[in-house]
Amino acid sequence: MILSNPGMYIDLLALLFLLFMLWSSTKVRMNHVAVNWVRYGLLLWIAGGTFDLMDEIFRQPRWMGYYCEDLLRLTGMLLSAVGVYKIIERINLLYVDARSQSLKDELTQLPNRRFFIDTVREKAGNTQALMIVDIDYFKKINDTYGHLVGDEVLFALGKQLAKLTSDKVLPSRIGGEEFAIIVDGLSAQEVDELAQSILQNARAILINHDNPLSISIGVGLRHKDEPQNQFIKKVDDALYKAKNNGRGRVEWGRVNYPCCALRQWRRYSDGERSV
Repeated sequence: MILSNPGMYIDLLALLFLLFMLWSSTKVRMNHVAVNWVRYGLLLWIAGGTFDLMDEIFRQPRWMGYYCEDLLRLTGMLLSAVGVYKIIERINLLYVDARSQSLKDELTQLPNRRFFIDTVREKAGNTQALMIVDIDYFKKINDTYGHLVGDEVLFALGKQLAKLTSDKVLPSRIGGEEFAIIVDGLSAQEVDELAQSILQNARAILINHDNPLSISIGVGLRHKDEPQNQFIKKVDDALYKAKNNGRGRVEWGRVNYPCCALRQWRRYSDGERSV
């Protein structure tokens, strides 16, 4: 019996498949007009498929085949295709936004620790300086004035650091009250001046509209083939040195050579690659 009229069963299977697609579209929880376009397109497509199936059972006028079958089917296909395209476009935008947010600190809107680590890894073969900035007595600020004031301080410092962003300077918040600044292509004097200006500008931030903010900064130079963890630890050690030496100051990290990192950075700036 199937072989006697295979077209009818093929049309029936196609219609059932379209009905299943329409039912599946009702399970989509995306609040977007494109979903409705897909549903309306499927409805028109199903209507055209229904007339096509009826044509296998009953004789229909030729005009009905043109207008009720072909026109409905083509219109439905077009609406469904546009709707699917818009949905894919929307999903892509959501993915890009989610990816961007995953690399950004929510409070300061600076790049976060993940972005910082990835950037340091990408620049592994390039000469670069790194600063780690830490807010002095931040726990005391939170305990004395409350976490809301602490957040205001973080936001204000983050806003200052964000203004430094360029192709040579990339600030980020790496956690808690710590910020990191990756520096490329600046001389030793420029790096030191930048660190000192960050230190001075931070004092313009008033804690609870009263006390000036104090920060400590550790600075270090990355040498060729120096492991990432060792490089970050070197700068972190410089930060702790600044803390132990009274806070509110800049300290350069030392490396496993007799001269200091600043002197080596100057040699790099002058074009010397061997220490």
